[in-house]
Amino acid sequence: MKNYSALIFLFVLTFVMASCDKDDDAKPTKQDILMAKNWKVTEAKAVPTGLSTEFDIYGLLVDCQKDNFLDFNTGGAVVVDEGPTKCTPNAPQTVSGTWSLQENATTGDILNINGNILLAYGLTSTAPRNLKVVTLNNQTLKVTFNEGLTLPGTTTQVPSTINLTFTAQ
Repeated sequence: MKNYSALIFLFVLTFVMASCDKDDDAKPTKQDILMAKNWKVTEAKAVPTGLSTEFDIYGLLVDCQKDNFLDFNTGGAVVVDEGPTKCTPNAPQTVSGTWSLQENATTGDILNINGNILLAYGLTSTAPRNLKVVTLNNQTLKVTFNEGLTLPGTTTQVPSTINLTFTAQ
């Protein structure tokens, strides 16, 4: 009987300890991942409608645009910071806007950005952007969206799919 009592005691103790274990491995939400770090563009490509050619538009950015970064904050605030070098010395160091993330397991997540946030990367429209999230993890944010783009050597805008890759800083 002593052996059974000891086994029952160990079983109950194991069960109690396991049920009291804290969930230290709680997975961060997608919003938490966005807000945890600053995000810097490290790749930008465009595919004009009707063409299969992908153009590297990151190479068209000047250094003062390449050091800009996004800072997603609680309450839906997002800030683009000009980084160490500003393209226009009298321009503000930061520009504020708003963001939200619409999660959808079927059609994909959409990152909504409002304000002049993407002007810091050479885009000309101030319209709100709905960026389809392709990848989001602790190190990488990849988004895609449609934009009229003036290609080098042309003067007209061509509807294009823009693919941006941000790296966590």
